[in-house]
Amino acid sequence: MKKYHFVSKNDINDKNWDQLVNESPDGWLYQTSSWINLANSSGSNSRSFGVLNLEGELVGVFPLYREDLNVRNIIHIKRLHTGLSGPVMSVDISPKSRLKLWKAMFKYVDEIALEEKVDIFQVRLTTLSPSYLPPLRQEVNPLFHVGCIAPLSFGAIAGVVQPLTRVLFLDKPEDQLLMEMSTNCRAAVRQAERNGLKFIEDNTIDGLKEYTRIHKESWKRTGLTPHSFKHFEDMMNSLQSTNSLKLFFVEHEEQKIAAVMIHVFKNGAFYWGGCSDGGSLSLRPNNFLLWNVAKWAKCNGLQFFEIGQYYPYPTLDPKEYNVGKYKVHFGVDDLVPFEGQKIYRVKKILVLEILKSIKTMLKSLLRKN
Repeated sequence: MKKYHFVSKNDINDKNWDQLVNESPDGWLYQTSSWINLANSSGSNSRSFGVLNLEGELVGVFPLYREDLNVRNIIHIKRLHTGLSGPVMSVDISPKSRLKLWKAMFKYVDEIALEEKVDIFQVRLTTLSPSYLPPLRQEVNPLFHVGCIAPLSFGAIAGVVQPLTRVLFLDKPEDQLLMEMSTNCRAAVRQAERNGLKFIEDNTIDGLKEYTRIHKESWKRTGLTPHSFKHFEDMMNSLQSTNSLKLFFVEHEEQKIAAVMIHVFKNGAFYWGGCSDGGSLSLRPNNFLLWNVAKWAKCNGLQFFEIGQYYPYPTLDPKEYNVGKYKVHFGVDDLVPFEGQKIYRVKKILVLEILKSIKTMLKSLLRKN
């Protein structure tokens, strides 16, 4: 007799789903029904499921998405992934039962992958889930128990670098947090203060419109495709019930010149995105803004502020590496993200890796010439 019964998220009441996420140390914002529904409506085909025990009680939930990749319109990669989430297990089950349920959920994902002829499955557990933060955090990546190998990449070609996640531990005195910032970062904050910059919170629709305006200017300047106002409006509406979306700005002469969007849940804050007007960069608003967000988080009783992932060593993507270097100016504490992947069709992914390696070598040769 099977010990567990797997059911689609569509067959589980949102209230029951979210109660398990809220009570479990495994759960965070990105496993809630609001976030899953948002991701599904934004183009990520949700294959999320729940787990019932023999008594019909919900004991686990697993956010899962089918989102394929087309590489240069040449290779079609069939992919399952968890986004920024991962499985959540009931707080009421024993440690021994937790491991059994953990393995059973990933085995069920393997069955979905086999049925849909998936090429790769990628998992990134939410760092801000209490289970993956001190004092509950374990030393060994729990994904190793289910055959998921880190770091996330298509294959094992040399050049793959394990990322780190910069997290501010907010239980320290404010003076210590400031001194743990780099010298250049502290100097930028002081310069911004001398320039008369102001830090404000504005979670209104008008604030969201201002965030979108700055976001579009900033992303176009750096060669990225910006999101629409509707994209952010849908996110704000979806997270309204949890009051999780926060918008912070820097003002200069009553004009908003820089902004960040923060997600807040349980005892942690996550840096979702930031932007700034190109003409205001000499005023040093970015460091000033993020430092004041950290102070805000501490004052509001939060214990952790995740700045995000970065690479400690150069990668095959120089732009990705350079973007991450900004984050290391804040704080000194890093965590190795619990992430991993399982490749089901090795030959197909190997061909992709070979093509990527050839492209990298050609770029290197062109630069030398």
